[in-house]
Amino acid sequence: MSQFGVVIVATTSAALKAEKLLRSAGIKEQLIPTPREYSSDCGLAVRFIWAQRDEVEQLLTEQQVDITGIFPLEDR
Repeated sequence: MSQFGVVIVATTSAALKAEKLLRSAGIKEQLIPTPREYSSDCGLAVRFIWAQRDEVEQLLTEQQVDITGIFPLEDR
């Protein structure tokens, strides 16, 4: 199982909003280039600790961030 997950969004503004919301909620996050196996729409995605997946999804959904998907980030 992967240690990290990735939130895929369609726009840069959604990625920045997600980053800000997660940070303010105390969830450790990092903007990363979007892994091409998940999307090519937006160049940014948000990495987070996979154990917090449910919390991340709930927060971003409540704050109406347009999420394309949430996936485990493959170890490389």
